Amino acid sequence: MRRLFLTLLVLCCAFTVNAYGLYQFKNVDVKNGLSDNYVREITRDSYGFMWFATINGLSRYDGYVFKNYTLRGQGTNNDFFHVQESADNTLWVSSTNKVYTYDR
Repeated sequence: MRRLFLTLLVLCCAFTVNAYGLYQFKNVDVKNGLSDNYVREITRDSYGFMWFATINGLSRYDGYVFKNYTLRGQGTNNDFFHVQESADNTLWVSSTNKVYTYDR
């Protein structure tokens, strides 16, 4: 019984070590091109892009480079709260009092 327990423990440790190698974490911030360090929501779309709704614009990240989107014009607000993709692959973004769609 003790031998079985030790074998299972060794196997679990081996798989745990391999599982940690599967994921790589990278910190991103304004130095890397993010619109703002205060991020309200993050989502991944069906194309593989990561979208960040920040208090200073919308950022799209492809794993290497950020592309930032802001609204221009009188009375616009770049403080985004939510970013989500619907079933038909439309990206929906909301600010303080408006909802926008991203035209790919």
